[in-house]
Amino acid sequence: MRLVAIFFTIILVVQATFAQEVFAQSPPTESTTSPRMVRWSGSVEFLSQFHAVQFLNLPLGTRETIDNAEPNQAYRFRYGVGTGFAGSVGAEIPLSSWLSAGLNLRVALPLATLFSDTLRTPAGRADGSEAVLVSQRRLDTYLHTIGAEMLFRANPLPAPLQGVNLYAGLRGDIISRKDYFAREEMLAESDGGFENGLRTRREQRAELPEVRNLGIANFNAAAIGGLGVEFEFGTNRVFSIEARALADVGLFNIFQRMDAQDEFWRVNSIRGGIALRYYPERENALTEIELRLKKIQEAERTVATERAKIQEDLRELKQSGIAASIQRVVGIDDAGKEVERPVLRIAEIQTVRTQEWLPVLYFTERSSVIPARYRRLTADGTKRFRTEALAKQEPLRSYYHVLNIIGKRLQEQTGATITMTGIICSTGSERNDANLAKERTRSVREYLRGTWGISLEQMQENIEQVSLPENTPEATLAEYRAVRISSPNPEIMRPLEFRGMVKTANPSALRIDLDIRAGVGIKEWVLECSQFDGAEIKTLNMVRGKSEYPRSLVWNMSDEAGSVPNASSAVSLKLDVTDLSNRNSDVPQVEVNVVQENTATQAAKRIYSSTFSQDTAIPIFPKTIGNRSATVYFHDVEPSAAFCDALAARLGLARSALRLVSQGKLSGTAQEETRNETQAERGFYKRLVRVEVSVEA
Repeated sequence: MRLVAIFFTIILVVQATFAQEVFAQSPPTESTTSPRMVRWSGSVEFLSQFHAVQFLNLPLGTRETIDNAEPNQAYRFRYGVGTGFAGSVGAEIPLSSWLSAGLNLRVALPLATLFSDTLRTPAGRADGSEAVLVSQRRLDTYLHTIGAEMLFRANPLPAPLQGVNLYAGLRGDIISRKDYFAREEMLAESDGGFENGLRTRREQRAELPEVRNLGIANFNAAAIGGLGVEFEFGTNRVFSIEARALADVGLFNIFQRMDAQDEFWRVNSIRGGIALRYYPERENALTEIELRLKKIQEAERTVATERAKIQEDLRELKQSGIAASIQRVVGIDDAGKEVERPVLRIAEIQTVRTQEWLPVLYFTERSSVIPARYRRLTADGTKRFRTEALAKQEPLRSYYHVLNIIGKRLQEQTGATITMTGIICSTGSERNDANLAKERTRSVREYLRGTWGISLEQMQENIEQVSLPENTPEATLAEYRAVRISSPNPEIMRPLEFRGMVKTANPSALRIDLDIRAGVGIKEWVLECSQFDGAEIKTLNMVRGKSEYPRSLVWNMSDEAGSVPNASSAVSLKLDVTDLSNRNSDVPQVEVNVVQENTATQAAKRIYSSTFSQDTAIPIFPKTIGNRSATVYFHDVEPSAAFCDALAARLGLARSALRLVSQGKLSGTAQEETRNETQAERGFYKRLVRVEVSVEA
């Protein structure tokens, strides 16, 4: 610490001397000459350490004996890695136009882990039989240091590369913390256990013994080299920020045994970080020309400010009213191509849609009551239940009718049977609870029997044991609080199928460019897209806002059912704007023509879609003749490249012909989404994709 104080004293004296010499030669004005002053800096770094290690046992020295181990081979440590953060502050003085020397005070807080060679030794099982044990010694060390480093920084490169700095220097550290935690661990492939019945033994916490280098206790030194790239900013380039990478090579052992040969422990490191540097000599270092330019620039900024204020005053005087308009309407087709002066072509196309569903019921912890989210009917309600009614629901919502879907199909297939399998988990709060699993299958059975009238001969009960590790997360355990339903009859487990008609528009989206100006400010604006439907006006889409407004709005007619226009009349785009003085704008309406595609063209088109999990086999779509295009709609998990390649091959399309569209979350509201996140079925329905194939003969 005395050396550090002496060094900073010398720096301050040199700075004062240079400043006195310069100011003695010329009066203190904005001159072309500036003193050679001390530069200050600070840095934050991430460091990665590499431990060059070779010692036989733990640092405290008593050699341990391991069965079947060769002499001097027990627990040989050879390597180690560590990471951490370091910070420094310092100062430097320029030695020449391209070379400077600096001293930094530095603190480093790394954590390192060392592993020994793997050993194999017999160990006994609890029943007395012998097994093979594969073990490894692990050593976690905390080598926190406080020290100083002398760095020489050179930037001798020509003008285009003057921001590139080369570093070389030395660092000296005092190791302020060097405790360790050692233990012998049983590796995963081991068979058997230690004699203490645990997976670890011989745990030890202590400090590394004191080592003296150059006569100083716990002293370590390293040689430094590296590279940095510096970017200057601020007025007159007073500040700079530098990204740099440095390599440190340890010169001494941090731990040294005197009773064994070829044993050492040195630390090398690579560190990278950001340094902020301050150049005080540049504060007033302006040439005469630069000084004139600076004054001119200040005058220009003053004039520009005054001009902007005058223009703003004129604008407020001119815009005492309000003006708004729909500047432009552009169509956007399914391929993302813009269509000028669009005409909406409306068609009704036959659709065939299949949807995979999850034949599993998940229960609350320690409960055999069917959760309320699963939809249950009365005996009279079963007579009105139709799976076709699920067509307009999201896949996750239709899943909650799983018991009604199975009950309906068992009524129709009187010879079919199902198996209800209750899951028994080997860990968690329901550990090996066979009675709870039976009660859950009984709850499912009683609902199907009492509500749907399914005979007991059609339902079989089964119990399945699942083994999981003790540290299994709660989210995984929730997936095994379940009853799984299966059937040898494919009609019971087949996907849901829906047939119907869908109305489409081409182009499927309109981009509407707006221009709104209000002298006193905008209070509210409303854009309404409407159409005459019979004797009344039907609103197809409406967007409103306050204060600010978007320059462009996109109306995607495929996003919401019922927003596709009819073909009987044009679509009107109406913009209403109210300013803060409650004055309303007079905006001419813009119309987009609508045309019904002819019957022959509509009949030649089909849409086939299938909703299924990315982890299952890709369904076989009907083989048709003609032009085809495919769109993949996903929610939370984007399909992988391998999935898209397999789908394109199955459809006989080029990979580039697939269009990926994200549809956001499965649930309708953020509150409902948050509530459903804890439900185990989310894992299945998050990975659903909907593949839509449009076919035109």
